[in-house]
Amino acid sequence: MKPLSGGLLCLPEHERASLERDPIVTGSLRFVVSNKNVTPGPYPACRGYTRWRRNVPIGNMPEMSKDEALELRKSIGMMRKEYRYGQICLRCGYCQPCPQGVVAPTIFRALDMYRNYPENLKHLGVELYRSLEIKADACEECKKCLRKMPAGLNIPEMLKEVVEIFASL
Repeated sequence: MKPLSGGLLCLPEHERASLERDPIVTGSLRFVVSNKNVTPGPYPACRGYTRWRRNVPIGNMPEMSKDEALELRKSIGMMRKEYRYGQICLRCGYCQPCPQGVVAPTIFRALDMYRNYPENLKHLGVELYRSLEIKADACEECKKCLRKMPAGLNIPEMLKEVVEIFASL
C-alpha cells in the first residue's frame, strides 16, 4: 500500500519533464518488488495511461542491489521531504466518509500546501481551505474516522490544529 507514499515519492514535475522515467518512482517501485515478501506487487495510482504504461515494466526489472537501494535512499533524502507514515496524512481517503462531511484528506492537503509551498505560493493552501464548503471545525470528534484509519492518525486532534492555523490567517 502506498509504494510512492501517496505521490510524494517522485521528482517535482519540472525536474522529471525531460526524463523518460522518474528515477525516484522507478527506484521506489523496484525497491518494493525486490522484496520477496511482497506479492503480487505494488499498485500505485497513476494519473493517466502514459504514467501507468511507464510503471508496469518495472515489475520485470532485476532485483534491486544493496548499492542501488542505498543510492535510492540518498536521492530521496536529497529531496528534503518527510515520509512519516502514521504521522502525516498521505491522503489515502480510508477515513472517509465522515458523518459531518469533513473531507480530511483535502483539508490536510490545504495545510500541507500552506506549510510546504514557497512563500509566493502559500496562498494556494489558504485559498483551497477557504474554498471548502465544510471546514475542519465541523468535526464533532465522533471518531468514526479512527476506526477506518490504517495509519493510526488522530484525525480529530489534527483537525483542531488546522482550525487554529487557518483561523490565525
